[in-house]
Order: sequence, then structure tokens, then C-alpha cells
Amino acid sequence: MKTPVIIEFFLAARSEKSKEKTIQRIKKTLDDEFQEIVLKIEDIQYQINIDAESWELTIFRVLQACQSLGRQWILSGDINVEFTAWSNHPIIIGVESVGVSIENPTVMATEVALCTPEI
Repeated sequence: MKTPVIIEFFLAARSEKSKEKTIQRIKKTLDDEFQEIVLKIEDIQYQINIDAESWELTIFRVLQACQSLGRQWILSGDINVEFTAWSNHPIIIGVESVGVSIENPTVMATEVALCTPEI
């Protein structure tokens, strides 16, 4: 099961030059950790795809990813449906905070099936 994980960075940079340096650090960190699975959505928002056999293993791999991005994570959300993590202690210099979010594709598929009328 491939599951998209959204990683959003909030920058502390005050100038455009500082912002560009920070974005380069973000890209390098993500490339080092996740190689070819990084998709840039915006300068500060990226998507990685976690390939795991179960939702529980997906969560474990997302937590591993979180460890490479920051520390002292705050976790929220209904863990059966979604996983959201936030850190104000990122490892990347120039990043003020980082957020990670993922939705359980199994639950989402079930909800769509329940909401789709039968013909």
C-alpha cells in the first residue's frame, strides 16, 4: 500500500536569500532521507510516498521520517483515520517548524464507497 505523506515547512528566513538557502537545505535533507520518492508541491511543501503492507507499518515509517526532520513532536488526530505531527524543534537550520500529515487510505476508500450511491 503506497500512502502519500505531506511534509510542510515553516521558515524563519527574513530575506529572499536566506529563504533560498533554507529551501536548499530542506531539499538536501529530503533527498538524503527519501531519494526518489520526494515530490515538490510548493517550495515549503513536499510529498513522500510510504510503501508499507499495513497502516501500522506506515505510521512507524512516518515516525522514522519525523526523527530525521526534528524532535519533540506533538502528535494529534484519530490514529485510526489520520496521523498529524508537529515540531517546533526542526533539525534543519532556518526552519522554524515542520508539520507532517497522512490519511489512512483504507478508511478514506471505505468512506468514499459508503458515500457513493449505487446505480
